[in-house]
Amino acid sequence: MGVTAIPKCQSNEFSLFLSKDFGIEKGITRLACSFLNAISGHVAYIDKVQAQVSPTGFFRDVDNFDKYLENSSYLAMLNNEVKHSQNLLYRERVMALNAFVAIMWDRDNVIFPRESQLFDELSSVQ
Repeated sequence: MGVTAIPKCQSNEFSLFLSKDFGIEKGITRLACSFLNAISGHVAYIDKVQAQVSPTGFFRDVDNFDKYLENSSYLAMLNNEVKHSQNLLYRERVMALNAFVAIMWDRDNVIFPRESQLFDELSSVQ
């Protein structure tokens, strides 16, 4: 589970979700979206960015998976993909579940690609 690109950054209708903070009033072009998505995998794993920009903790770049594992401050641990002091506890809690339901929303504006809500990986090449 995790975000692999900037949500809604695939169309000419895109409005940056942080627009009020950054003063961007109109949409961003496909070229700008491509640029932002291309650099997001590099910028998201900078220590200061991980510490100060909370959505980067959920960024999971499957095309740079080693970098994700090494630098993710939150999601890699939550997904039990790296060794940490709570590995066994996390495993025990998941194993103790009676049932688990994963739901993918048709109109999700936060998780991108929305198919990642099904706990699967999608390459940016697809």
